[in-house]
Amino acid sequence: MDFKNFEYCINNNLINKNKDAKNWVKKELDIAKEFYTQAKKIIKTGAYESTEMIAYVSIFHSTRALLYAKGYSEKSHFCTFMTVLELYNTNSELCELIKQGDNVRRSREETTYGGKTVNEKEANYVLRLSKHILEEAIETYK
Repeated sequence: MDFKNFEYCINNNLINKNKDAKNWVKKELDIAKEFYTQAKKIIKTGAYESTEMIAYVSIFHSTRALLYAKGYSEKSHFCTFMTVLELYNTNSELCELIKQGDNVRRSREETTYGGKTVNEKEANYVLRLSKHILEEAIETYK
């Protein structure tokens, strides 16, 4: 984890302590589950770019649930990932998944804004990753 990224997010009010955030965890996990379910349906249609985008939304909501569980709220997808990496830095398995999730964030941006195409293998990878991050978020939150 590059601590400068975390400091940047805090110093620029892109991540803030929020006394209500812990109350939002369950809703975030429910949203993540719903988007994961949608992505599983979409991949069957061969819409691989859409699968990546919807699976990423699941990844983001799972990651945001972890952020909320520590009493923070966010104004940036990038900062959500960077802060979760910092807050959970003793959980190496979770951090590896979050790093992969951040890679998907960047890939999703290239797909959305740069016209990058996604093949079946990539879509399946993102779908599996979204499931793993969701499961890890649920387990960590227990």
